Amino acid sequence: MCYLFYVKSNTYVLIFLLLGSLLCSSLKAQETPVEEPEEAPKTVAIQNRPYILNKEIGVYYSYMPLDHFNHFHAFGANYLNYFNDYLAWEVFNAATVTKQSTGLADRLLNDFGAVPDTFDILQYYFTSSVIYTPIYMKHLYKNKEIRFGDISFVAGAGVARFEKALNANMVEAGFITRFIGQEGLNFKFDVRYKTFLSGNLRPNISIGLVFTYNFTEEVQNKQALDEE
Repeated sequence: MCYLFYVKSNTYVLIFLLLGSLLCSSLKAQETPVEEPEEAPKTVAIQNRPYILNKEIGVYYSYMPLDHFNHFHAFGANYLNYFNDYLAWEVFNAATVTKQSTGLADRLLNDFGAVPDTFDILQYYFTSSVIYTPIYMKHLYKNKEIRFGDISFVAGAGVARFEKALNANMVEAGFITRFIGQEGLNFKFDVRYKTFLSGNLRPNISIGLVFTYNFTEEVQNKQALDEE
């Protein structure tokens, strides 16, 4: 009987000592803060544009597909004046427009005897816009050359000429992606949503390819950087 009591007493003592040691270890761990490794400083490469945007002229083709009865093809020109690398005024954007029938009107008339209420025909338009360019990009071309570019946002207003409604005021907004070539040559992808401010004229979207020449100071700016 005494032996059993002695065994139990030793067991209780061992359990007590074990719990006490665990408690002390946890308290000590809380008192000693763990030092986190310091993060290595981040290196960020920021490079200025190797050119200065200036006056710019361009010619373009755009496709306008939102009329179910006629798709439109616009051929135009524009002129831009850059105040700085971020802000520009598109002084004018003018285009003449030709239509291409989708065949839907003839199908409705021949197959169902229905005379469709077709939309008015766009003939030409003239706009003036503000262009904001917050994004500047560098592209690696064929793993050999560095090409530059940017992304712009455009908003403006103007007037459009229609076959029936004649003149109609319009507003437009969109974005432009530029890829810069050599000696001021540029290629742009231009998307704008055009809204005509008349109840019977439906809006349309223009998806355009633009070739421009910018009277940039790229060469002079590169020479200045080399001299520094």
